Amino acid sequence: MQASLDRGFGRCSVLRSHKSAIKKHANRIMDRIIAPAKGLEAKGRALRAKERALDRDGIAAVGQSIRPGELLVQKICLCVVIES
Repeated sequence: MQASLDRGFGRCSVLRSHKSAIKKHANRIMDRIIAPAKGLEAKGRALRAKERALDRDGIAAVGQSIRPGELLVQKICLCVVIES
């Protein structure tokens, strides 16, 4: 039984594919993917728990385990408000 556990028998990894579209809006504004805040680790502060899985490009790193509530893509949509 111990040899089976050492070989990985009975262990499971779940891999899922997720897609996120970058939209181009009618007012010529596009969604953007932004990186996590720069330099926080250098200043001694940790990244927010939701950003733990993000790589420097703002997308979750390959092979990273994702917990509930964490970000996969840090995408923003700029909105223009026209005041009259």
